[in-house]
Amino acid sequence: HTQDGDSEATLLGGIPGSETLWDQLLGLMNNRVTDVFLTGAFFDSQLSFLKRIQSDLQPRRLFVALDPKTVQIPTTQKSIPGVTFVRADGLGSDNNEDGTTSGYLHAKGMLLRMDNNESIFISGSANPSRPAWLANDHSGNVELMLVRKGKDTETISEETGFSFIPDMPLLEDTDWAAISANKHNEKEHEAFSSKTGVAVIEENEVIIHAEQALAFKNANLILLNPEGLEITRTTGFTEKDDKYVAVFAYDDLAGALILRCINSQNLQADFLL
Repeated sequence: HTQDGDSEATLLGGIPGSETLWDQLLGLMNNRVTDVFLTGAFFDSQLSFLKRIQSDLQPRRLFVALDPKTVQIPTTQKSIPGVTFVRADGLGSDNNEDGTTSGYLHAKGMLLRMDNNESIFISGSANPSRPAWLANDHSGNVELMLVRKGKDTETISEETGFSFIPDMPLLEDTDWAAISANKHNEKEHEAFSSKTGVAVIEENEVIIHAEQALAFKNANLILLNPEGLEITRTTGFTEKDDKYVAVFAYDDLAGALILRCINSQNLQADFLL
């Protein structure tokens, strides 16, 4: 937990057998939540997390931004009273080196607006699913989420696009048809999407044990700041003994919190620096 003037940052860690991410987040809320805007790539089959948000917070509005081309969400649950599904339209998509977008939505997080006009912004590795947010037994994921409160929160949410989720277009029948046609295996992707770990920084090198990142040797490597915004990126680790090493500029590492690895199959891992 850190505090800088009127801004606060708290790191939440989800580990099987410990307090759930959701309970940790609830402990940071001091006022009634009126609006919830969220996005993610993978949802559990019963939309348990969305329903828990509704039951615990009873927000006035709950908007969920989806990328129809890639999201894993049950289409049988598309009509939930009080939940509005919108099309993400590039929110949090990865940029290619030529400036185009890859079209794959990796953003995962929430913006909570309170009845006292304050906001809480949460971003990190956890998808909006039961294993990520609600499970505290062996079925839970290992997750890291950064919670921002205070005067900078609205600026951060605008920079990341979360503030504009209510203005995004509603999902149409063609979007739900595209979602239904997604052929990815939800359980496989959930497992990879929730992979997290810890990396070591030595001078200008980021070092990860090879066993932690076997699927990511030739991946895109993206440094993220505490707000989840990209600082810089490179491609591929160098293998040294039983470790993977990536080299970055000193100044870039000084402002980084997470190294995000995304391979050619769109599998992702986040490593805390």
